[in-house]
Amino acid sequence: MFTNLQEKSALKKSFFLQYMFIKIVLIFVLSCTINVAQSDVFMNLSSKNFPNMVKEQTFKSIFFNISPQNIYVKRENKRTKNFIHALFHENQISHIENTYEDQMDVVVGEQKLTIEKIKCRGNKFLNLTVLRKKLEKYDIRVGSMLNEKNILLLKRDLYRFYYFFGRYNAKVSIELEILPYDNVSINLTLYEGDQFKVHEIKIFGNNNFCSKKLKNLFSLNDTKKSWKKSGYREDNLNSDLQKLKSFYVNNGYIRFKIDHAWINLTEDKGIYINVRVKEGNQYKLDKIEFYGKINSYLKRLNQLIDDISYNSTFQEEKVSTVQKKIENFFRSCGYIGSIIKIVYRIDDVRNTVRIIFNIDTGERYYVKKIEFSGNSSIKNEILQKKIPQIEGKPINMDLVRVGQMNLVNTDLFEKVGYSIIFLPNLKNQVKIIYRVIEPKFNAVNFGVGVGKENGVNYHGNVQKKNCLGVGNSIKFSVFRNDDLRKIDLFFSNPRYIQDKVGLRSRMFYDSSIRRHSLPSLYDQRTFHFNTSFSFPIVEKNILDVGVEITDNRIFNMDPQLHIWRYLMSIKKDSVILNDQIHYEVKDVSLNIGWNLEDLDDDIFPRSGKKISVKNKFSIFNINNQYFKSTLDFKKYFPIDLKKRWIFSFRTILGLGDSRNDFPFYENFHASGENIIRGFRSDTVGPKSILLKINRDGSICPKPNSEKQRSTGGNFMTMNILELIFPEDLIFSEKFHGNTRASFFVDSGTVRKIWRKKVSEIWNEEALNLEETDSFKVSTGISLRWLSPIGPLTFSYSIPIKYLQKDKFEKFQFNVGKTW
Repeated sequence: MFTNLQEKSALKKSFFLQYMFIKIVLIFVLSCTINVAQSDVFMNLSSKNFPNMVKEQTFKSIFFNISPQNIYVKRENKRTKNFIHALFHENQISHIENTYEDQMDVVVGEQKLTIEKIKCRGNKFLNLTVLRKKLEKYDIRVGSMLNEKNILLLKRDLYRFYYFFGRYNAKVSIELEILPYDNVSINLTLYEGDQFKVHEIKIFGNNNFCSKKLKNLFSLNDTKKSWKKSGYREDNLNSDLQKLKSFYVNNGYIRFKIDHAWINLTEDKGIYINVRVKEGNQYKLDKIEFYGKINSYLKRLNQLIDDISYNSTFQEEKVSTVQKKIENFFRSCGYIGSIIKIVYRIDDVRNTVRIIFNIDTGERYYVKKIEFSGNSSIKNEILQKKIPQIEGKPINMDLVRVGQMNLVNTDLFEKVGYSIIFLPNLKNQVKIIYRVIEPKFNAVNFGVGVGKENGVNYHGNVQKKNCLGVGNSIKFSVFRNDDLRKIDLFFSNPRYIQDKVGLRSRMFYDSSIRRHSLPSLYDQRTFHFNTSFSFPIVEKNILDVGVEITDNRIFNMDPQLHIWRYLMSIKKDSVILNDQIHYEVKDVSLNIGWNLEDLDDDIFPRSGKKISVKNKFSIFNINNQYFKSTLDFKKYFPIDLKKRWIFSFRTILGLGDSRNDFPFYENFHASGENIIRGFRSDTVGPKSILLKINRDGSICPKPNSEKQRSTGGNFMTMNILELIFPEDLIFSEKFHGNTRASFFVDSGTVRKIWRKKVSEIWNEEALNLEETDSFKVSTGISLRWLSPIGPLTFSYSIPIKYLQKDKFEKFQFNVGKTW
């Protein structure tokens, strides 16, 4: 009985617990009933409006009490509050509302859509790179949640982009296409329109300068010629307004200001720019004062302001230049933290300006140590000799930069930079670290070229810089085509004597054998060796002095006028009567040269100049004494401040003479780098004339025997004018830095001077050689590209001054050629 009672009590207890559990569950479910879109209960929440991931993450947030801050909930039901916070935390619900209906908390939400596709059409002006950046800016990408606010911001941004470039009739359409499984496709349609042209620029309020002069300052122009009208851009207008202000301020109108600038649009895609200015009065310079602890430097500071004279018209540009000079001066004295501020004291009654330079020199710093980083194959001692800054002395920023340029000029590094480290444990002490990047491998270049004259040519070179870590260089190069064979070995040691005087040695073998349809005048084998010493005179100026030994063997010569004239002058004209003419000469010459180079880049210079003078004097050969001089001058002139448009000029002058007739094998030729584009190589200048040997042994010119190839001459002049175009004008961005296009005009001639006329030798009228050495001129376009297979050079030119008998080659190209 007792057992039964216990069993009944246990059974009632079990039913009671089950009843209480069911009651609690029902209370919990009823209290958490939620209407989402169609008032579904909590258990059906995920099946209609929320994905499974949201449901799972939301449950976790409820039970683990994950709730972001600053989320407002209408009622203080903690469980509902945690649930709503979890929805916000997942960022997959676009809109959530919480209300209380029928004694229940109700949460209404809309699920965000997932971006599955992004389509764009009509974007010709707006490139994909810019569009992609704008999409990423507003977190619009495939796989992310759709945010309609960001869509509107993107649309506004695109309109701003087109308006910035003067495309005011552009239209932007963004449509959302709903896809299955809560996905969406963003369809972007662009009508970019046309760029509006500037029709007129009006300036109001200008009393001291005419509108024409002021409008010439603008890059935007209002010419009436339609093909010259400027396309409007917002940044160009802002830049032009800044130029206008600078113009006035640099002419003494320090109170000048632009009251208002606005544009008017017309239906014919025109823009009228209006600018209202207030000029004010012109101000004079009263005096200049210096404030700061600078008593020991006042004399030098007064020298730096010589460009500014008292009672002269105020010019802000000159003041800024003086500020820069003062700053550089103190930084060269060790005050690398110096600050120079300018204060203008304007007297509007006397119309004068007093300039005050507030100079805070700061601490003076000394160089504790100079280190090098990145030079794995060259010793620090070698690099240290290129640095003029001395350890233990005040730091001089000018010397630091000179040291950087000296390292660059060694051609041992791809990149050279420096950093200045302030030593915290040592007062007023710094450490200079020069960071260099060595080439990953030594230069190995191979190239192939094609020409009508000599067919296919092959050339290559192997260069090893910094041999044994002491800066020596070795270069081996070969060249071959249908007619020529060349082998060249070059060695240089830039620190041969006392780490200043350099040594250069070269061995060269050249073989020219006639095999092509345009034959040479003779066959030739040449071997020469030269060695020279380089003496640095001043910065970037080098004097070269050396000796050259040449063994020249010339054979298979046809009886030709210019050869006979030379052999006759040295009393060896009997050679020409042999069946196989052969001539050998050994020369020893003294070479003296001077080189100056300050180009800002070795491959594609934008500014600077390069001058090379070479003089060759033969010695030890009494019968063959001569001299030969060459001047090669190259200059680059940037036309604009950004160095986008560049004008370059190059002239080559050559002159030779001797006691007898000038040696024909030393003649100048219009070939190689000296070619006049548009004309076939080595055809400009006097032509060879074959000789006829009569039965009585006399010699006379053979009629109609003039050859195509030039014999060269002892005088040469070549001139090259080039206008180099901006890269972005022709090439896309990916080709910037390794391409160059230009318009050129080439001119030149090769002549024989200081010689007897042919008629004076044979006492009869002979062929007039002067008509074949006239001045040649050509013009055309050129393209240079540093391609993955090597440098490429293309040119197309049209001869504009020539003779009927001249040979042309309008299109020329070469692979692997350096310039």
